[in-house]
Amino acid sequence: YCRISDTTIAMFILGSTNTLQVLNTQTGKRRLIADNIGRCFRYSPTRRLLYFLTKDNEKEWYINTLNTKTYKTEKLVKTPEGSEDYTLLTDGRIIIGKDAVLYVLEDDHWASLYDFSSYFSGFYRIVVNREGTLLALVVYTGKKP
Repeated sequence: YCRISDTTIAMFILGSTNTLQVLNTQTGKRRLIADNIGRCFRYSPTRRLLYFLTKDNEKEWYINTLNTKTYKTEKLVKTPEGSEDYTLLTDGRIIIGKDAVLYVLEDDHWASLYDFSSYFSGFYRIVVNREGTLLALVVYTGKKP
């Protein structure tokens, strides 16, 4: 889940298709936002946007945004194939990884930010601290879990 406000939570709901739902904790009312979602979503309080991933098929995955005031969704960008873990930098830019390369979204394309291949062969989970000074990655060897 991801807390949007004191009374609103975005939830990843497991089912025959995974869905993104928003819950009003005061009323108990849920709103279905999207289905076939990925496991990662992030909230930008300054932009009032929830970023979430949809999987249109096995090869086409997209980062989308939900305006948490209007509930309007927008398809933002296609991810590098097989990549669903991303995070937001303090300036609002999105970073994502594929194999051992970290990419940043520049306008409408992914630009290589750093290649970690001399240190490890791949990573997937990714997060930056609130100050934007530390990066944490979950590294793996062999096949991606």
